[in-house]
Amino acid sequence: MVTEHADKEIVMDALERLSLRLNHGLTWDLNPPQLADTTFDLKLLLHIGNVPIEFDAEVKTTVRETNLSKLIWQRQRTRNFLLVANYISPSLAEQLRVNGINYLDKAGNAYLNFATAETPLLIWIDGQRPERSSVERADHAFTKAGLRVTYWYLTQPHRVNEPIRTIAQEVGVGLETVHRVRQSLQQQQFLIWKTATSWLFVKRAKLLDKWVDAYTHRLKPSLLIGQYTLVKGRDLHDWRDWPLPGPETSWGGEPAADLLTDYLRPAHLTLYTRQARMDIMRHFQLLPAGPDKDPTVSVYQKFWLTDDGNPYVHPLLVYADLMSTGSARNAEVAQLIYEKQLSGLLDGASARAL
Repeated sequence: MVTEHADKEIVMDALERLSLRLNHGLTWDLNPPQLADTTFDLKLLLHIGNVPIEFDAEVKTTVRETNLSKLIWQRQRTRNFLLVANYISPSLAEQLRVNGINYLDKAGNAYLNFATAETPLLIWIDGQRPERSSVERADHAFTKAGLRVTYWYLTQPHRVNEPIRTIAQEVGVGLETVHRVRQSLQQQQFLIWKTATSWLFVKRAKLLDKWVDAYTHRLKPSLLIGQYTLVKGRDLHDWRDWPLPGPETSWGGEPAADLLTDYLRPAHLTLYTRQARMDIMRHFQLLPAGPDKDPTVSVYQKFWLTDDGNPYVHPLLVYADLMSTGSARNAEVAQLIYEKQLSGLLDGASARAL
């Protein structure tokens, strides 16, 4: 998901490129979704010749294989789903087709497979490469330090008007970092002026989607302390009986999701901690996972400074952990967490303002 203006620009460019490659006339109409529906970015009414078809569209500047589980979840919730992006790689395009997901990109690649009242229709164009473009300006809201500040905003939207100095102290970054993140969020219209002295924090669900992608590929890998297996005789399924060593360590990922929903039995354990690696290994009886063994436990460094006393990390981070796995099973539970734990945080009236 991107901002509304960028949404339409990507879709228009992709449709114009598709139109050049079709013998049939191609016309379209774009509309925003109903404010109550945050599942899709745009409604697209497409006319191919005399054949009209309406799509619910997800629009992305960058799309990766880790987005696949959410895209499958979205496809299951509408009759005609369409992914539109700047560029879709051949390997990802193949996975999209296998999972019945229609797509377009600005390079001219397309896969539209649907049945109309008259006849089935298939449009399939591949092998198109993106045009070279100048290097984009750094997006300070999604650098490693910036992601920590953006996380603070997402988890505490009611505090959006806190002074920069307060945010910097609570996140543990410099004043300039917070200032640049705020500028970036303003440029992308996630922060808009409500009055001369106060901000309105909007489109938070869209910002979350962008944050999850950047966190998965930029910040989370740098937080990895280690991957481990359990000592012989220790059973993964007994994890609920393992006491945490202190408030500095919390469950993330699948175990946190199980604690929140009682709907997911973990196949892999995730921990976030500020404690020493050897202390964690001793407490949970962990052994480093060798190259010939799949890890059972992943341990990450906490990137925030305070603990709330819960045995699990913030539900927003649990959501991000699940969505980053690429598992359709985890994506389903992630949506439950979104609906039960995050909707009020992200989908209030101001969050859906267009």
